[in-house]
Amino acid sequence: MKEKEEDLFGEKIRVFVCPKCRNELLLLKEAIRVQEKIIPRVETTRKLVKFGHSIAVTLPRELHTVFKKGEEVRVSFDPHEMELTVRKK
Repeated sequence: MKEKEEDLFGEKIRVFVCPKCRNELLLLKEAIRVQEKIIPRVETTRKLVKFGHSIAVTLPRELHTVFKKGEEVRVSFDPHEMELTVRKK
């Protein structure tokens, strides 16, 4: 494996490249480090709004880079914890 430095979302990371197949590998800790810098942990209080005949929750501006308009998401609700979860499909 040959080691090189590469730019991922504006962050420098170490990448290992197989000279035969050209597959690139990166360390899990490198991926987590970049993810933590570009996707902030967001915990906030939001008001429910009415959108047509539906009730909706608006996303904070910090998440506009993660979720795009028109993108499908999975919404789940836990009635015991009264917790609403939104996940990318």
